[in-house]
Amino acid sequence: MYEDPWKIKKVLTASDLGKLNRLLLDSDSKESLVTAGVRVWDMETKSMHELVMKRWASFKNCVLIGDWNQDFVKRRGLKKGDQIGLHWDSCNNCFNFSVLKRA
Repeated sequence: MYEDPWKIKKVLTASDLGKLNRLLLDSDSKESLVTAGVRVWDMETKSMHELVMKRWASFKNCVLIGDWNQDFVKRRGLKKGDQIGLHWDSCNNCFNFSVLKRA
Protein backbone atom coordinates (compact mmCIF):
# COMPACT_ATOMS: atom_id res chain seq x y z
CA MET A 1 0.00 0.00 0.00
CA TYR A 2 1.03 3.59 -0.57
CA GLU A 3 1.98 5.50 2.56
CA ASP A 4 1.56 9.27 2.39
CA PRO A 5 5.01 10.74 3.20
CA TRP A 6 3.62 14.13 4.24
CA LYS A 7 3.39 13.76 8.02
CA ILE A 8 2.61 17.47 8.47
CA LYS A 9 -0.03 18.98 6.21
CA LYS A 10 -1.30 22.51 6.54
CA VAL A 11 -3.85 24.59 4.68
CA LEU A 12 -2.39 28.09 4.84
CA THR A 13 -4.29 30.80 6.67
CA ALA A 14 -3.99 34.58 6.42
CA SER A 15 -1.84 34.64 9.57
CA ASP A 16 0.64 32.17 7.98
CA LEU A 17 1.11 34.61 5.12
CA GLY A 18 1.14 37.91 6.99
CA LYS A 19 3.49 40.29 8.75
CA LEU A 20 4.25 37.89 11.62
CA ASN A 21 6.64 36.01 9.31
CA ARG A 22 5.89 32.60 10.75
CA LEU A 23 4.21 29.31 9.94
CA LEU A 24 2.09 27.95 12.80
CA LEU A 25 2.06 24.14 12.99
CA ASP A 26 -0.23 21.98 15.09
CA SER A 27 1.57 19.80 17.59
CA ASP A 28 0.21 17.01 19.72
CA SER A 29 3.54 16.49 21.45
CA LYS A 30 3.72 17.57 25.09
CA GLU A 31 7.51 17.64 25.34
CA SER A 32 9.39 20.92 25.49
CA LEU A 33 11.13 21.86 22.30
CA VAL A 34 14.22 23.96 22.58
CA THR A 35 14.45 26.59 19.88
CA ALA A 36 16.46 25.01 17.08
CA GLY A 37 17.66 25.91 13.63
CA VAL A 38 16.29 23.58 10.96
CA ARG A 39 17.02 23.17 7.29
CA VAL A 40 14.07 23.01 4.90
CA TRP A 41 14.51 21.55 1.40
CA ASP A 42 12.03 22.89 -1.16
CA MET A 43 11.45 19.85 -3.32
CA GLU A 44 10.01 21.69 -6.33
CA THR A 45 12.67 24.39 -6.60
CA LYS A 46 15.48 22.20 -5.24
CA SER A 47 16.64 24.88 -2.82
CA MET A 48 17.67 24.69 0.85
CA HIS A 49 16.56 27.25 3.41
CA GLU A 50 17.32 27.84 7.09
CA LEU A 51 14.43 28.47 9.49
CA VAL A 52 14.03 28.30 13.26
CA MET A 53 11.56 25.94 14.92
CA LYS A 54 10.30 26.72 18.38
CA ARG A 55 7.42 25.80 20.63
CA TRP A 56 4.92 28.42 21.72
CA ALA A 57 4.27 27.29 25.28
CA SER A 58 1.08 29.33 25.54
CA PHE A 59 -0.47 27.54 22.54
CA LYS A 60 1.40 24.22 22.71
CA ASN A 61 2.09 24.63 19.00
CA CYS A 62 5.29 24.81 17.01
CA VAL A 63 6.21 27.67 14.73
CA LEU A 64 8.71 28.00 11.93
CA ILE A 65 10.17 31.48 11.96
CA GLY A 66 13.02 33.28 10.25
CA ASP A 67 12.75 34.12 6.57
CA TRP A 68 9.50 32.15 6.09
CA ASN A 69 7.83 35.00 4.16
CA GLN A 70 10.78 35.70 1.87
CA ASP A 71 11.94 32.12 1.30
CA PHE A 72 8.53 30.48 0.88
CA VAL A 73 5.50 32.82 0.81
CA LYS A 74 6.81 35.41 -1.66
CA ARG A 75 9.19 33.22 -3.64
CA ARG A 76 6.60 30.46 -4.16
CA GLY A 77 3.58 32.78 -4.45
CA LEU A 78 1.75 31.03 -1.61
CA LYS A 79 -1.86 32.08 -1.02
CA LYS A 80 -4.53 31.53 1.61
CA GLY A 81 -6.03 28.08 1.10
CA ASP A 82 -2.92 26.50 -0.46
CA GLN A 83 -2.01 23.20 1.17
CA ILE A 84 1.63 22.53 2.00
CA GLY A 85 3.34 19.41 3.26
CA LEU A 86 6.41 18.83 5.42
CA HIS A 87 8.15 15.67 6.49
CA TRP A 88 11.42 14.98 8.25
CA ASP A 89 14.16 13.50 6.05
CA SER A 90 16.38 11.66 8.52
CA CYS A 91 18.99 10.84 5.86
CA ASN A 92 19.60 14.53 5.11
CA ASN A 93 18.63 15.96 8.53
CA CYS A 94 16.14 18.42 7.10
CA PHE A 95 12.44 18.92 6.48
CA ASN A 96 11.24 18.35 2.94
CA PHE A 97 8.68 20.95 1.83
CA SER A 98 6.16 20.79 -0.99
CA VAL A 99 3.09 22.66 -2.17
CA LEU A 100 0.50 19.87 -2.27
CA LYS A 101 -2.54 21.79 -3.59
CA ARG A 102 -3.17 25.32 -4.80
CA ALA A 103 -6.28 27.16 -3.59
